[in-house]
Amino acid sequence: MSELLKSMTTRVVGVSFDNDDGTSRQDIISGLSVGEVLLLNYHEYENEPAYAVTDALGNCIGHVSKELAATIYQKYKDCYFAVSVDDITGGDSGLKYGCVISIDIYDSAPETNENESSTAATVVDVIPAPVQNAESSKTNRVYSAMFTVIGALLILVGLVLLLIAPLGGAVAIVGGVFSIVIGRKYKKS
Repeated sequence: MSELLKSMTTRVVGVSFDNDDGTSRQDIISGLSVGEVLLLNYHEYENEPAYAVTDALGNCIGHVSKELAATIYQKYKDCYFAVSVDDITGGDSGLKYGCVISIDIYDSAPETNENESSTAATVVDVIPAPVQNAESSKTNRVYSAMFTVIGALLILVGLVLLLIAPLGGAVAIVGGVFSIVIGRKYKKS
């Protein structure tokens, strides 16, 4: 049975920067909702431990503070984390979005019992922080390219269909735009 070692809330830092791939952290945060599951991804920045905060699709929204990253790495690097959105701040009257997250640190991966309800097993979404999955990153890039190409093709078909069947063309264009949006969500930060 896993034991909860620590529970905390903290503000995500670096939320106003864009990611290396050009995606806007502000746009990603604006699409999040309170309670949504997030992930912590360990990496080193200037030879010091750092933890990127990402959504379930791997889109970076920022980092935990330098001080908290050092503490987590020193005390809890082999533990498991359940991370979720605690609050979304700003966004009104031109203010930048901010994000407050809740982090529960467990000594081991929570076990699930077959007799438990599915809601009781939601903590299974925790991950060991030091692990980055390169295979998942490659898969996300493939999905991103695939959805983007399908979206572009649907838009082209939709433009042709507008001349023949306006409603069908409009539906194809909307489907294409939706596919491109999904492709962008899969784009790895």
